[in-house]
Amino acid sequence: MTGPSRASAPGIHVAVWTQIVLIWLTALGVHVLHRVVNLTSASNPYGDVLAVYPDWMARMDAGTVPGIDEPFVYPLLALVPMRAADLIAHGLGGREHYGLAWLVVVGVANAIVLTVLTLVRPSGPSGGVRRLAAWWWLAFTLLLGPIALGRIDAIVVPFVVVGLLALRRSPGVAGALLTIGAWIKVWPAAAFLAVVAVADRARVRAIVGAAVVCVLVVGGAVLAGGWPAVLSFVTQQTGRGLQIESIVAAPVMLADAFGVGGYRVAYDTDIKTFQITGPLTAELSALGSALMAAVVVLFVVLGVMARRSGASAARVLPPLVFGLVLALIVTNKVGSPQFATWIGAVVAVLIVWDAKRAFVPAVGGLFVAGLTQIVYPWGYDGVTGGSPFLVLVLVARNVLYVVLLVWSARELGRLRQRARSERIASPT
Repeated sequence: MTGPSRASAPGIHVAVWTQIVLIWLTALGVHVLHRVVNLTSASNPYGDVLAVYPDWMARMDAGTVPGIDEPFVYPLLALVPMRAADLIAHGLGGREHYGLAWLVVVGVANAIVLTVLTLVRPSGPSGGVRRLAAWWWLAFTLLLGPIALGRIDAIVVPFVVVGLLALRRSPGVAGALLTIGAWIKVWPAAAFLAVVAVADRARVRAIVGAAVVCVLVVGGAVLAGGWPAVLSFVTQQTGRGLQIESIVAAPVMLADAFGVGGYRVAYDTDIKTFQITGPLTAELSALGSALMAAVVVLFVVLGVMARRSGASAARVLPPLVFGLVLALIVTNKVGSPQFATWIGAVVAVLIVWDAKRAFVPAVGGLFVAGLTQIVYPWGYDGVTGGSPFLVLVLVARNVLYVVLLVWSARELGRLRQRARSERIASPT
């Protein structure tokens, strides 16, 4: 019996590395395609990368650092990848090359994700499922379109993927990586919250890792004279109106598209987004803000109840992470298309953790990505212009977000019920 097994080993090894090479070649093709679109398309999918990021870099050159000397819409560490792209652009000849330079930075971030999914113990017991996650992530990136590379959100992906995958072996590193991600774009804090809520063995070390990062960032900012501007990102979003892509805007977007009067879709030059105003928009905006806190608390309670009923952290953590991240999307009055990147990072991890249980998030995530690309950039003029068809596409995408949120809550409820049933059936 040992002979055939040994003889087949070289063939298995070749098959593994052939698939890895194909994954990387596919990644190259996807990234080249999105780079061409980002740099050449008249639909301007790049958006903020060219319209806003270089201006912040110019302000830094003039001695005014966002998040230190003035309020900043993003957490402070978002300046690091922006500055890295700026330095590359100057190496290429000037800030007019910022778009290309940004793609270099994002390419490095994505290469880190692929390295972890394909080159870390490729022949180990989790090698196959990691490659499956890599294939899924590439399909998601392709379907999401140029926005997958064209925002600061893309930089956060490796911190979330590597952080969550490191949780079992190195909780302190996981906590630090998730916190670094949150100091770039806030949403990885949802994943960290899930870890703290239900991962009993990892909790303390994860908190220590997070605390070290926070002390370094906030302490450095304070020493540079950046208090309280270093925390300004917390309040910078409060004055925003109702963005047209947000889930809570769906009722009024439908009303506007199908002829109900009194609504106006307009571009806000201060925050660089399209917002809708009219009857009930202020109320829906306020409702979203209130719902965010309520839904986040609900998911934490569901996760803790499942754990106390006897469900393992390994079972509870995937739907809890997914649900908390979705809660930030579904209840958000902003709703930018790049938010889809958030679930892409999480689903890739869910596939590695348990591919079978990740089926619904994986399939749903692909549909979310595809519909998002239809909305932005290709159909965005129609969405802002009130096209009934394209607004319906947007609403369909948003309904999918809600369905996935409900699925996450249902999974946590099922885990609690199953654990209670098993405990009753097997009394100690």
